[in-house]
Amino acid sequence: MTLEQAIEVLISRYNSSVIRSRTNDDEWRLATDTVIAALRSHDPDTGLVPCGCGGKAKCLHHLTPDGDYAVKCGKCKIMTDWFNSPEDAIKAFNTAMGWKGGAE
Repeated sequence: MTLEQAIEVLISRYNSSVIRSRTNDDEWRLATDTVIAALRSHDPDTGLVPCGCGGKAKCLHHLTPDGDYAVKCGKCKIMTDWFNSPEDAIKAFNTAMGWKGGAE
C-alpha cells in the first residue's frame, strides 16, 4: 500500500464513520501502519525525521560557546541544544521526535 492509498483509506473511513471496527479491519491496520511509518521515517538527505508539528527540520551550523550544531524546525521553530557534531544534534532531535530507528 502506498502512502497516498493509506491516506485515502483513513480519510474515507473517517468521513464514513467506519472507524468503530478498526481492530478487525486489516485494510485499516495496514493504512494506519503505512502512514505512521512514513511520518516517522527520516529524510534520506538530512537524516532528520519530521517535527511533531509536521514541519521540516534543518541542521544549523554556527560557532557558539555551547557547541557548533543544532537542529531547528522551520515551521514551529523548536530547536535542540547546541552540540559538537551534526550527528549528535540530529540524534537529539530525532530522539525528541520519537524516532527509535537507531543511528542513521
